[in-house]
Amino acid sequence: MSYVPTVAPGTGSRAPHRILARESKAAMAFVERNFYLTKRYWGWEVAFLVYTAASSLSIMFIGASQDGDTNRLILFLAIGTLVWGYLNSVFMNVAETVAWERWEGTIEYTMMAPVSRVTHMFGMSLFAIIYGLIRSTVLFLVLAAFFPEISLSEANLTGAALVIAAGSFSFIGFGIVGAVLPLLFPEKGEQMTLMM
Repeated sequence: MSYVPTVAPGTGSRAPHRILARESKAAMAFVERNFYLTKRYWGWEVAFLVYTAASSLSIMFIGASQDGDTNRLILFLAIGTLVWGYLNSVFMNVAETVAWERWEGTIEYTMMAPVSRVTHMFGMSLFAIIYGLIRSTVLFLVLAAFFPEISLSEANLTGAALVIAAGSFSFIGFGIVGAVLPLLFPEKGEQMTLMM
């Protein structure tokens, strides 16, 4: 059974604003911890970013080699690779939550911490969104360096933000389902997550 926050430790008060403040700090602690983990394994992060950039560039070069008006096609392919890169990053960071905990040897400490699972998953999801946005921004800058003709002057940024928000919620949901698989199937749960 998970911890349900009712009283902030040391306060003796059930004031909702104190409970919310405590749970917000706990969620931000998970965000901070994940940034430290990312910093620790920065070499892998760079390798995966280079792989994603190479994959995106190969898709866009295929579009550039087509006949006719390629600017619209290149823009379409750039948007597709950026959105997919972002959603993939969000999904994988949420889905690998339990695998990371097991790999770091902190799964028992995390599961027994006086923090609700909702707070834990909120912190992990918030990190996944922030990290995905940073990663997608870097990827966009790489793509823009190779294809300077990409113009966002007529882009519907509000519509794009709504699509990204809707996709983020659904991919976080799938990620949570994937995160549970290593707990249900200790032998092959992580591989099942990658197959999702």
